[in-house]
Amino acid sequence: MGEWRSDYKVAIAGTGVAVLTTLAQIFSEYMREHEYYACIAAIIAIIMIVIPLSHTFFVWLKRRVNAPEIGSPLEIIFEPFNPARRFWSLIGYLDDAGKGHSYWEHRVEIRNTSQKTVRNVMVTVERIGPCPQLPFSPPFKRSQLEKCDINPGCSELIQVNTWPHPKVQVGMLAGRSAWGYGPIQVIASGDDVLPAERKFAFNYETEQMLFDEEVY
Repeated sequence: MGEWRSDYKVAIAGTGVAVLTTLAQIFSEYMREHEYYACIAAIIAIIMIVIPLSHTFFVWLKRRVNAPEIGSPLEIIFEPFNPARRFWSLIGYLDDAGKGHSYWEHRVEIRNTSQKTVRNVMVTVERIGPCPQLPFSPPFKRSQLEKCDINPGCSELIQVNTWPHPKVQVGMLAGRSAWGYGPIQVIASGDDVLPAERKFAFNYETEQMLFDEEVY
């Protein structure tokens, strides 16, 4: 329907131009002798040109004013139910002496909700509370690179927090003060797209550790 209306407006404007051309070239002698008819025909032709153009302009202006703000195609996901232990787990490793160690790792999922591949996606993590930590860009879990391309509808996991095991260490904040290690700000960005941002309240005394900031 939109295409039909555009063609219709073009046809009207084209007819108006044709009328003016005809008045100027073919019937110039007749129109000079009948100025009244010439004025009427010219006004009609101008109206036929101006109305479609005006309509097109106001439609464009209305869409521009009422256009919804386009958000980021990137979505930052953290699932508290931790399906398949995707979002947090206890990681074990051996040091150079063969001694076993472990630590807690918490991850978020970066999903591309658009229909186009987002290039060079990178995540910046920063603690911005009473115990701040400078921003850093961790590697994605699958590629172990700081940047990656994410295809439409696909997602990648990335580590946003590591914590020692056992959780409680000498000198750490505890109780209500334990919330002082957060909030954690996570920003996901990519080429030619708006960045996505999410803030998490943080409490290491729980297994989940990351919570929606507005809840706490």
